[in-house]
Amino acid sequence: LFVCPILSLLLVSVASADEPLDPETTLRTLVHANAERDLATMSKYMSHDVDAVGYTIDGRKYEGWPTLAADMRSEFDSVVKLEIPITKLQFWRHGDVAWFAMELDYIRHVNRGEQPMVLPLRETGVMERRDGRWILVTWHESTRHHHRGTEQASPDETALQRVAESCRMATQFNSTYKAWHLWSLTNFELIQFYER
Repeated sequence: LFVCPILSLLLVSVASADEPLDPETTLRTLVHANAERDLATMSKYMSHDVDAVGYTIDGRKYEGWPTLAADMRSEFDSVVKLEIPITKLQFWRHGDVAWFAMELDYIRHVNRGEQPMVLPLRETGVMERRDGRWILVTWHESTRHHHRGTEQASPDETALQRVAESCRMATQFNSTYKAWHLWSLTNFELIQFYER
C-alpha cells in the first residue's frame, strides 16, 4: 500500500532533479532547446503572459506566446539544422528576478552541404522565478557587427543592416513591488533596477 506513494515521490524527485535550478542554467537550456528545435522545452521556460513582450531582429515584436510559437515553428521547418553557440554571457540577480546580456551566433543550415548563414546576435533579457521555476519574461535581440571601418561586412551582416544600430528598447513590467527597466543601447546593454 505504501509502495505507490513512495514510488511517486521518487519519480517526482527524479523529474524535478532535471529542472534547471538557476537562471543561467535555465537560459542555457532555452538556447539548447532552440538549437534542437524543441518548442515544447522552450514553451516550458518562456512566459505565456498575454502582455509578455519580446523584440527580435528586423524590428519584429512579439506579444504573448502564440505568435512567437508560430514563428518558431516556421523557422524550425525552414532549416535542416540550427547551431547556437553562446560566445559571451553575463548574469545579474536580485531575489526572484535575474537579467542577462548575452552574445551568440545563430547558425542556420538551410540545405545540407551548403554554407550555413551565420547571424552574430546579442541579447538582453529578464527572467523571473515563478513557483520555483525560472521563466524568460522579456528579451531584446539585435545583431552585432564585427566588421568596422574599411572592412567589408559579411553577406549575412549586410542583409541585416536594416536593423537600426541605435535601437532603444524600454520594456517595463511589474513584479509585486519591483519594477524593471531594460534598455538596449547600440554596443552595450544597460539594465537598471529600482525598488518602489
